Amino acid sequence: MKMGAQKMNLEDFMDLCRHDFSSFVGFSFYELYPHQNYQHNWHIDVMAHHLTKVVNGECQKLIINVPPRMLKSHCASIALPAWVLGRDPRKKFLYLHAGKRLGYELQDEFLALVNSKRYRALFPHMQRPEIDKMRFTTHYGGGRQFVPIMSKLTGLGADFIVIDDPIGTDDVRDDTLRMRLHKQFDENILQRLNDKNNGAIILVMQRLHEKDLTAHLIAKNDGWVHLDLSAIALQDESWPITDRKFYHRKKGEVLHEAREPKEALMHVLKSVNSHAFSYQYLQGQYKPRFGDNEQGCLWFSPMRDNEFYDPNVIEEERLHGFVHIDEKDLIKSQLFGINKEIIPNNMRHGLTIEEIELHGNILREKMFERERMRESG
Repeated sequence: MKMGAQKMNLEDFMDLCRHDFSSFVGFSFYELYPHQNYQHNWHIDVMAHHLTKVVNGECQKLIINVPPRMLKSHCASIALPAWVLGRDPRKKFLYLHAGKRLGYELQDEFLALVNSKRYRALFPHMQRPEIDKMRFTTHYGGGRQFVPIMSKLTGLGADFIVIDDPIGTDDVRDDTLRMRLHKQFDENILQRLNDKNNGAIILVMQRLHEKDLTAHLIAKNDGWVHLDLSAIALQDESWPITDRKFYHRKKGEVLHEAREPKEALMHVLKSVNSHAFSYQYLQGQYKPRFGDNEQGCLWFSPMRDNEFYDPNVIEEERLHGFVHIDEKDLIKSQLFGINKEIIPNNMRHGLTIEEIELHGNILREKMFERERMRESG
């Protein structure tokens, strides 16, 4: 249910929800959380557009990287299977998670949705299905099933495989566990598609590490469509919300102003590790200079573009040499506009020919001066 949409009669609204996934996302949110305020935003339209392309067979490999609490799991793991099975109860979904706890939570919310009276009014052919703790099966052979991603997958198959939160924040720092996950994907998950030509795989996660599963898949350059949305835009962006309409996001614009303005993001930055903020909120688009260390030293050159550098004349207030820097100060500078000149954009490290000649003359004079002093005793 898109906020700000014109009022329509019930039949038109129900028809819209059946055919427009973004509208169904809003419907499903209100159905599950009637006392919460659903705040529709352009990024939901973008996710819905990409997921619709997957359902329509126009995209077979999709990665969704979005910050925490931005409804990515609601869209991909709750609303999507409910919408697709309501339209075609023969389809099969296989969900893979780092652990059972998330799997049970998402399964419970999915079941609450498809068993609601309004959902059944929307899709009346969806009879009460067969249900167990980890598997939902329709009377038409389709359904939704989840298992831990590192479990044995032999015998499982699906039209859509959705990997939602494949590894924990602690485990992702362990090289061995990361490599085990990557091996599991390469050797076992791709093979679980019932139809390799028409099936689809979706990865839904917030970035956690420079070598996480997203990085592993992108490095393969194997046709993955990458929906990469950071909490704050590091550059101007354009994202499709329909086949003909785009949302143009400006550099510095937050992802969801009503839900998480810059003030809220600043509070998050103060409360978490800068490395965690760089990946979980900025999706690794900002590359931490000091890794997990939070602090380090950077070399600041006193030279600037289009400015003659005289080593005898250096402005006192200009940082130069090795300077101790806090990573959070760099993030505040580049993304929040605080202390914009911490790393000047016009800083250069090479000398011009004229500067080399000047420096050579200065060094030559110093050498001659030392020689004269030595000769004079």
